[in-house]
Amino acid sequence: MTTRSRLLTAFLVTPLLAAVLGCSAPALQLSLWNPIQLHAENTDVRGARINLFYANNRNVSGLDLGLGLNRCKNATGVQIAAGANAAIDLAGFGDGNCKGVQLAGLANVCTKNLTGVQLAAVNYADLNVRGVQAGLVCGSGYLHGLQLGAVNSSDLDMYGVQAGAFNSCGTNQLVQFGLVNRARTLGGVQIGLINISRDQTIPFLPLINVGGWLKKAEP
Repeated sequence: MTTRSRLLTAFLVTPLLAAVLGCSAPALQLSLWNPIQLHAENTDVRGARINLFYANNRNVSGLDLGLGLNRCKNATGVQIAAGANAAIDLAGFGDGNCKGVQLAGLANVCTKNLTGVQLAAVNYADLNVRGVQAGLVCGSGYLHGLQLGAVNSSDLDMYGVQAGAFNSCGTNQLVQFGLVNRARTLGGVQIGLINISRDQTIPFLPLINVGGWLKKAEP
């Protein structure tokens, strides 16, 4: 039997073995393309998950390594993908969190909270970012940390630093540094070629714009 045949056989047979063994939180997950994977997608993985094209599980803790898409509801540890990492909750039950590091060639996505680091061309966390996002495009709801990208966006309050060509946020509570800085409300400082804040008496200033150092309740 050739090496290719052995690999194909393993990916086809191992899901049946997993069902027989009934592992609830296995230490190893192997995936070709869900559902052709060692353990079903409603299984938690605590240890390592290795994915060739597409893996999907409920919660993954440990090392998540893949060439394609690493997907789960909640991730704790390190996710590394040539394609994308996604902590996604489509049902709205409070999942979609990542605690640790997401490193990808294309994109990192959390539908709720990121506590840690995202490094990819596109990085996004829908609610809170507590840590660092770095890439071409970085997006969040609330930002508690650093966004370092060509385009940075924090839809709600920004308690940190945005550094890039274009920076946008709801309320700037600390520092925006870039070519164009935009904020609905300015409590901190904008440093850049063009600084825009809609709540200021003068909504547009070049070089530097200083707000009133607002202190709102954090989420």
